[in-house]
Amino acid sequence: MSGGSAVEDVTKFLEYPVDILLVDDDEQWARVTARLLEAAEPAFDVTIANSYTEGKRLFERHNPDCVLCDYQLGDDTGLTLLEDVRKTDSDLPFLLITGRGDEVLASEAIGRGVSDYLPKDHDDEQATVLANRLRTIVSSYRASQQLERERSGKAAAVDVLTATATASDVLDQFCRLLIEEHGYAGAWIGTATASGPMVPQAAVGCDDYLTSVIAGNGPDSQEQDPAVAALESGEVVATSFVDSNATETTSDYQQIALKHGFNSAVGVPISYDGVQFGVLGVYTSEPTITSQERILLQEFAEVIGYARQRTEWKQSLLTSRPVSIDVTITDEEIPLVQLARAVAVSAEIAVLSVLERTDGQTLYLARIKGVRPGELESAVGSCDGLELLEWTRESDTIRCDLLASPPTPETSLTEAGVRYHSTSVSTEQTILSGSVPEPGSIPSIVDSLEEIYDDVTASIAWSGTESETQSLESTAEVLEPLTDRQQEVLRHAFYDGYFEIPRGSSATELSDHLDIARATFTQHLRAGQRKILEQLL
Repeated sequence: MSGGSAVEDVTKFLEYPVDILLVDDDEQWARVTARLLEAAEPAFDVTIANSYTEGKRLFERHNPDCVLCDYQLGDDTGLTLLEDVRKTDSDLPFLLITGRGDEVLASEAIGRGVSDYLPKDHDDEQATVLANRLRTIVSSYRASQQLERERSGKAAAVDVLTATATASDVLDQFCRLLIEEHGYAGAWIGTATASGPMVPQAAVGCDDYLTSVIAGNGPDSQEQDPAVAALESGEVVATSFVDSNATETTSDYQQIALKHGFNSAVGVPISYDGVQFGVLGVYTSEPTITSQERILLQEFAEVIGYARQRTEWKQSLLTSRPVSIDVTITDEEIPLVQLARAVAVSAEIAVLSVLERTDGQTLYLARIKGVRPGELESAVGSCDGLELLEWTRESDTIRCDLLASPPTPETSLTEAGVRYHSTSVSTEQTILSGSVPEPGSIPSIVDSLEEIYDDVTASIAWSGTESETQSLESTAEVLEPLTDRQQEVLRHAFYDGYFEIPRGSSATELSDHLDIARATFTQHLRAGQRKILEQLL
């Protein structure tokens, strides 16, 4: 029973190629032995060097998995090469070929850190013995390396769990580990929704790529991404985007990846205790994903599963979180864009609050810096569908209420199914920030907006910085009990100076601007204040 288990362990660690550097100044013996070793074990790939100098050069260039070296090398000895190897890796398999009966040399080699030694024979049977020895020391080395990676990986996981409090933070930190510690170009962790589309839960270095591919903007690209394929198949899927044998459909997908600086990628299912609950997608500028990288990333995915077990955040990972998006609309007819062009070149427009009135018009509260009142009135007068209700001078800034006729980008965005957050405007475009339940709805949102505006693009912010995440979560927690209308009224009243002393706007003025009764305004305001205080006190 134990013998069968040992064979399985050896086989497991020889699933991936073993690059062997064979160093011997006997060219014929080296050539024959290399051929016999490769015939005895399909995983072996032997490179030959016929001197110490050549062996050292090839070792430094190729970084082999194992060194098989004769003691006598002509220009030096195998022990000198052993010293060079040990300076780089104290445990790398190094098998020394010695002369028969030279026990003193063997003892010295062991003292210097050789993995194993074998007397040299010039017969074919020795190749079988050599192959078995090499299998053993390589498997032992790979097993110890895997154990060390698992230990360090779990230690890193514990560090991440100790330093972070939420599931989203944990996932974000794991992605950052792959970028900062292992040099990958991009990494993300995602799950599938009940309706099918992938939902990235955290991403680093590949936000734009995910916007183009995973959100469905590419040509059937989500189905071709290796991470999506890995989640569906439950197996590791690696892809080279520079593969010359790509099909025509894949070629389109390759262009998306190459455009974002990715030459190859791998998808690794994330599971723990036999339960698969997500996928890890990793992208690199290298042309291929090596076998060693596949092993590393599989173990990393196991560590993520381990971390999930430790923090019990499986359910939170499986639950889709709202996706933050920025929608850019390039259309010169938008009222605030007209205003930005009409005011002084140096003027800055900051939109503080946006509220849809009961009559369908949109009320903006804005601060405009670098413009005089007369210039502002003239500029608003030149804009179609825009009216200046009231303004207040604050040093070199004017705070003003602006009324825009429908449709406006904010109301259009809301009607398209986006929860609106904020507006940023320039002389050429309007950028609207909001959130959607899942990224699969974004293409239809863009389509609906393009029926009204000239040029519409959407980008996704899959995860923010730790401080941003904590700030947004804290704010959302406080505002959760408020209705959308209560939030709008409170925000508008705050920025319009209602809570200042003396007040910048009265309840009557605000209710008139909002096109609601004063009693309704007061009711919304007090209800919102009471709910916020209940959260804080």
